[in-house]
Amino acid sequence: MNDHTKGIAITTLGILLVTPDTIFVRIITADPMVISFWRGLLSGIVVLILVSAIQGRAGFRLSLIHI
Repeated sequence: MNDHTKGIAITTLGILLVTPDTIFVRIITADPMVISFWRGLLSGIVVLILVSAIQGRAGFRLSLIHI
C-alpha cells in the first residue's frame, strides 16, 4: 500500500469515527465547555493507547525528542 492510499484510508476511517459523534453532542444537554473537556480527554486517552499499542515506548521517545 503506497503512502497516498494509506493516507486516504486513514482519513476515511477518521471521518467515519467522528461523524456519529456530532449526533451525540447535539443530544447531550450539558455546557459546551464540559462537552469539549470530555471529548478532548477521551480523544487524548485513545491516542495514548493507540501509540503505546502500535509503537510502544519508542513512539513516546520520538515525540519527546521533537519537542
